[in-house]
Amino acid sequence: MKAILLIVMLFLTASCGYEKEKIGEAPATPVPQTDRISGPQRVVDNSTEIRLGANHPLIKKDIFALMNLFFSTFVESAQNVDGTVKDSGINFDGMYLLRLQRDLDFLKLVSAIETKLSDPAILNQRSVAFKLAFYLNAYNYFAVRLINKNYLWSGKRINSILDLGKKNEGIDIFNEQLFFLEGERLSLNEIAKNKIGKLTNDADGRIPFALHCVAKGCPFLPPESFKPETIEMQLDSLANANLLLARNFRVEVDSDVSMINQLFNWYQEIFIKDPNGGVSGFIKKHLPDGQRIYEEIEYISHDWSLNKTEEFPIKVPEIRGLDDLPGVRPIVTDGGDDDDDDDDCDEGEDCDDDRPILMKECEKYLTSPMMDIIARCMEVIDTNINGAKMTIIGADICLMEQELVEQEGHIHTIAGKITERKKSKPDSTAVEKSILISSKSKKSPQGFSLISKNEYKNIVDFSSENLTLHLNQRVKILGLNHRNVKLQCFGFLK
Repeated sequence: MKAILLIVMLFLTASCGYEKEKIGEAPATPVPQTDRISGPQRVVDNSTEIRLGANHPLIKKDIFALMNLFFSTFVESAQNVDGTVKDSGINFDGMYLLRLQRDLDFLKLVSAIETKLSDPAILNQRSVAFKLAFYLNAYNYFAVRLINKNYLWSGKRINSILDLGKKNEGIDIFNEQLFFLEGERLSLNEIAKNKIGKLTNDADGRIPFALHCVAKGCPFLPPESFKPETIEMQLDSLANANLLLARNFRVEVDSDVSMINQLFNWYQEIFIKDPNGGVSGFIKKHLPDGQRIYEEIEYISHDWSLNKTEEFPIKVPEIRGLDDLPGVRPIVTDGGDDDDDDDDCDEGEDCDDDRPILMKECEKYLTSPMMDIIARCMEVIDTNINGAKMTIIGADICLMEQELVEQEGHIHTIAGKITERKKSKPDSTAVEKSILISSKSKKSPQGFSLISKNEYKNIVDFSSENLTLHLNQRVKILGLNHRNVKLQCFGFLK
């Protein structure tokens, strides 16, 4: 009897040692004009992609050339008749897919940019023009990458950068020190105020038009980087072009009121110090000749929804300038099989194979012509659920489905790899483990679930609505959670 009690006590003690790691708290109030995601607030991803050596060709490349490659690839612009840019959107869908499929060209480019941005000595003995162009690029790049890293959650795209905040209706995200710049962690607001503001003495009204908050209500993001030799011309051009947009300035019909963007309110101290003399003086300076402006003003309600381009299905962008960068291969968008005509689909063509290129990596796990690839899961949403022993820091899992011929039902197979470490250990101790689970399952319109046993008792749930996979592997004897993770998947988003 004493032995049984001892075993029970040991079991309870072990179980109590596993505490659920909280993702965060639910936001207190919804953000106006956005559809805030319900449920617990996610942890913002600010992870490093890959590490490049000091002698890598991209590290030796000019930071403005790398930035120009990034912005020209992912910012899509609308043009005026004279060829100048009149507005733009960001291809967040395409950028997200490149990151999700761990495309090496994309990872190398952004890792090179972020390595150079973090260099404490990069601005040593540089001109004011160099520093200003550098900081403006850094602000816009970090804002775009913040969305890129946190774009999908629980099967839904985020609708606004404010969805990533927790306080003040999400505005606090601009104060989160998420970005490694010149050897220190900074927030977007610190870059704007402590870096850019000090260079310009907070007295240049063109600067607010050069900072992009990845929202439709913001000044548009140019499809190029700021450069030291052209920074003055670029700032003038942006201010002029943005004041032609109705979201920044307009005069209502039969009204004696000028409607202006909220940024004139947020940055009013800068416009007061601007040599053109306040908000009205700045607007008059940058409006076309003859454009009417009234002294009485009202602020336009700010649209915080993402300034993005088209929805799925999307065309994965090619970083066309990579040919000019030594040591970097071009992006392969056809799966690398030159003999497969179905894969070489030009835009607008009717192609027989509509399976996303992203899914082709899963073909190596196919063991039967009856198996269909239904999803690929690569983003960790939550781990340590209910006290798992292992923390999952990376994953690449393929989901496959096979309909049984001689009996009713389906077999689902989960195959791939996860990168894990013990809960109390640093990421440097992480190891890659193979996962292979195959079993008859319970399928429904909402997804499938299965329970199987190999080394562990495997409990699997897949939601086709949210495109999430929950994998729970328990120690068979005591039933303790060994590996427990929820993953975001990519599939046929129909």
